[in-house]
Amino acid sequence: MLKIFLLGNRTDPKLGAAYQTMAASIRTNLVKTCTDGSAFFAVRGGRQWQEHLACFAPGMLALGVLTGASGAPDEDTRVAIATGETCYRAYTNTPTGLAPDAWNFGAREQDYQPPVGIASERGPLPRCRGQVEATGSKFSLRPETIESLFYLYRLTRNETYRDYGWKIFEAIERHCRTRIGYAGLTNVYRLGASTMEDSEPSFFMAEVLKYLYLLFSDEDVLPLDKWVLNTEAHPFLVEHHPTHGLDEDQEEEFA
Repeated sequence: MLKIFLLGNRTDPKLGAAYQTMAASIRTNLVKTCTDGSAFFAVRGGRQWQEHLACFAPGMLALGVLTGASGAPDEDTRVAIATGETCYRAYTNTPTGLAPDAWNFGAREQDYQPPVGIASERGPLPRCRGQVEATGSKFSLRPETIESLFYLYRLTRNETYRDYGWKIFEAIERHCRTRIGYAGLTNVYRLGASTMEDSEPSFFMAEVLKYLYLLFSDEDVLPLDKWVLNTEAHPFLVEHHPTHGLDEDQEEEFA
């Protein structure tokens, strides 16, 4: 929703409003904060685990703020930073330095509270403890955390996100590189080539390596006011439609 809005050069106010409504709902209903200040995207209904796939969302919120599409930039920035930190923490909790495909937070279903400053219709909820505990052991060369590190760096200029990206890259090089490519791991808690999968997904080159490259590139490489990276990180040039800035009567005349 956000990227289509940006790809159309933010000319469709309905898309912009829909994105802001969605982001507000995510902050209110899905984002949960633990006692240590970390935050995560809980499954709707209060379940305590999060998939690595959800780690694209910190980057989405950061992109919304960066491009002026956010309706609550301060809150979106805070949530993006907190959830991005939690996604990276899942990497640091394993001997390989690589994150499992899903994890929970050492909490029971009733141990949640909404982020500070965000109201909940259900009232205050008990807190979770914040420990990242794997619910699976696979690392499938996924790009989502690295994608978010890229957007968070572009938003904040905080070198910490480059440090995080470099550590993930080193772990991938150390544990996933083979003679002919890169392999996912069946168990991030075991060291050794015996845990390597016999495959390399196409998104590894399309997303993982591209986002790592962009993370360490100057900002004039694919500037985000001119380019939109789609779900598979393919760059699309922002559309400059000839009717942009015309009123409805003028648009009909142009058509």
